[in-house]
Amino acid sequence: MSERAASPRAAVAWGALAAALLLFVNVAYVAASLGLVHKPRRVLETDHFRYIEMARQPFAEEPLARTAPFCWRVLTPWLAHGLTLTGLGLNPAFYLLTNIFLFAFLLTLFLYLRDLDHGLPLSLFGVALAGLVQGAVRWYEYQYWMTDPLCLFLVALAFRLIRRRSDAALGLVSVAGVLTRESFVLVLPYYVLRRLRDSGWGVALGRALAVSGLAIGVLVLVRHLIVPANDPETLRTIARAVGFRLRHLLDNQLYLLSFGSFGVLFALIWLLPGRLFSWCRTRYDEAAFVALAYLSLAMGNNTERLLAYALPVVLPLALGQLETFSRQARVPLLPLAGMCLGLQVLVWTETRLLGEQGLSAYQPANALVAGVLALFWLTCRLRLATVAKRGTSGPAA
Repeated sequence: MSERAASPRAAVAWGALAAALLLFVNVAYVAASLGLVHKPRRVLETDHFRYIEMARQPFAEEPLARTAPFCWRVLTPWLAHGLTLTGLGLNPAFYLLTNIFLFAFLLTLFLYLRDLDHGLPLSLFGVALAGLVQGAVRWYEYQYWMTDPLCLFLVALAFRLIRRRSDAALGLVSVAGVLTRESFVLVLPYYVLRRLRDSGWGVALGRALAVSGLAIGVLVLVRHLIVPANDPETLRTIARAVGFRLRHLLDNQLYLLSFGSFGVLFALIWLLPGRLFSWCRTRYDEAAFVALAYLSLAMGNNTERLLAYALPVVLPLALGQLETFSRQARVPLLPLAGMCLGLQVLVWTETRLLGEQGLSAYQPANALVAGVLALFWLTCRLRLATVAKRGTSGPAA
């Protein structure tokens, strides 16, 4: 993909436009069936009722608002409560916040891709793929009272700040992150390993303590001050989640661990397995972050939503694999990217969202999606093998 020189301001404008369009597409899909600001009971899930109660009465002892671990994810409900003090209704407040945070998340992903020196067209293509990942965007237009949109944005922002070595800003973002959702904690080990690539363990741990000390203190304080009405039963939660995944490993879990959550991004990551394994050795900080995102599945039944936190690593990795494949296979990047976008649209349209209870935990496997993406991967590998055999490029990775 070629690009004309674009000023930073123009690039941001293009990224903002792409984020807005992607948001519009996801909003329109849900609104076509449920309306713009639909009622809580039209969503066939239950977690959001806890956040609604937390926003309605932030310091009440209502058991619904004191259910762990939800009761410790206070920032989004507090922000929604603050908006209601201006006269805005509670549901519109959550809806507004969710769309602001999803827009910020997509724009930040775009800017992060630009920071990684991806060109403007490829960065726009990348954010388009991310915007069509249901667990990152569309689900939260459906269940718009959740804390994940803010946490996804803060995780993406943290990646930008870590790359830019903005440790002071990262410290503040980390405080907001741990007040939003415990998933943000995945950033902290990544930060240690990222700094370890530049210095020894002592320096890396010292910097990590300086950056995360306040956030860890806030995390401990919140869990001390907010006493849940239930027993979190951490070990039983892990046992239930792991048991659920093992029982459903063949009927839907393997699908959700791969194509079902990431769509064509998963196929792109595995286009060049040799390059991927080399990446794991040299970029062990990023590989560890993805591994931790997968390990977090042991704490919940949701898959797509939890794996969406890995997008700041998965997305640039997939784009890098695509660019390298394009060169090695002698395939023009523009039509290849267009094909990938079409495949992601297929995944997006085939992934179920409305009308069924429990889809956040049990998204059924889709044979069409799995078959088409597997065929795409196999075709790409055959193309590499053919080119290598003809000697028109280096050996396939």
